[in-house]
Amino acid sequence: MAIKKSICRWEVTSRESGQKLLVFLKGKFAQESNKELKRKIESKLCFVNGKIERFASALVNKGDIITFYDEPLTKPASVDFDPKRILFEDEHLLLYRKPSGLTCDQKEIDQWKKGLFLTHRLDKETSGILIFAKGMLAFTKMKELFAQRKIHKYYLAIVDGLPKNNQGVIENYLGKKHSYQGNAIYGQVSKDKGLLAITKWIVKQRGKKAALITAEPITGRTHQIRVHLAGMGHPILGDFAYGKEFSQIYRVPRIMLHAYKVIFSHPMTNEKLEVIAPLPLDFSTTRKALML
Repeated sequence: MAIKKSICRWEVTSRESGQKLLVFLKGKFAQESNKELKRKIESKLCFVNGKIERFASALVNKGDIITFYDEPLTKPASVDFDPKRILFEDEHLLLYRKPSGLTCDQKEIDQWKKGLFLTHRLDKETSGILIFAKGMLAFTKMKELFAQRKIHKYYLAIVDGLPKNNQGVIENYLGKKHSYQGNAIYGQVSKDKGLLAITKWIVKQRGKKAALITAEPITGRTHQIRVHLAGMGHPILGDFAYGKEFSQIYRVPRIMLHAYKVIFSHPMTNEKLEVIAPLPLDFSTTRKALML
């Protein structure tokens, strides 16, 4: 049996102006519980004037265009520690295939699995390789490698539109610009107000309205790849914090960014490590749908 999916659009009337988004949607879906509607809003199924809105308490105004994807919610992927996701492990390091949805917070990791220390971070929605140290000596040495830019990380990103060139290098200074939905938003700033950020990128495959890109961040600034790709006019699909408009209308479940490969010398043994994380299902499905 096919899953019910439909796209609903409304223009807010004078009578509805000033209502909370949840109240507005409840007026359209009386059969839905408030809890279920709230979950759908928080799951990025609702847009106000073309921009995603994740807060049920947001107020709507006369003339606002509300777009709502009326479809069943999928069960979120488990973020519990799964030994099957281990990509490499020895007495010093553990490289893990992080699922989208796992927050890179040391306190949360301590509850998740004891004895692992975060050596770097990935955004919550980003999937891919996460490197943990076992013990403070390995942790310190890994941080030194990161500081010396001796750990090479490679990402796959599905971006909106088709870049004019096939490759390039983006170099500027990034700093906090403002906040959106409670999260810090970063962007290009002057040298004295930001940190140097360098990203190499290559177009791996082109579709009709989207492209698959490999990105190598030479530096490791917060949201660096997301900011840089959006800055060149091709935001990552699903990244509504940095993407104002998207020509590709295919709706993705999350930010299409995956940390797929790392290359570095083991800090304790000097062994060269090259580890690859397979693509998660949602990323592969999006590639197939966009013929990438």
